[in-house]
Amino acid sequence: MPSLIKPNLGSRPNHSRLGSPALGVVKLNCDASKIPNVDIIGFGCVIRDNNGVWQYGCAGTIPSSSVLGGVVSQTLESGACFNSTTANRVSDALAKHAINNGVPYAEWLMPWDDLRALANLDIIP
Repeated sequence: MPSLIKPNLGSRPNHSRLGSPALGVVKLNCDASKIPNVDIIGFGCVIRDNNGVWQYGCAGTIPSSSVLGGVVSQTLESGACFNSTTANRVSDALAKHAINNGVPYAEWLMPWDDLRALANLDIIP
């Protein structure tokens, strides 16, 4: 798999830990990335079980000019969402991977090597 561009391996603030879901429930983390003056938005999502173990991940791009792209652009620009790359390093890295590499859509059942370290940092004790 391709190498990630500058993954954030820094310490993670406690306020970003949202807790583990109940047994049998999964947690979905998503992030988006937009490069100014470019008509593409990258997105990344990862599903984890109640122990924080990767179950499924996906990434892709959508045009900023689409209806969904417009909503995502407005949300990113307004700061209305919890905007912290340390809240979920994996979904942030997937979104940046998609936009930097022009990935239309891709799915992974397991993280590739560069994501494994980030995935381990995101696991909630």
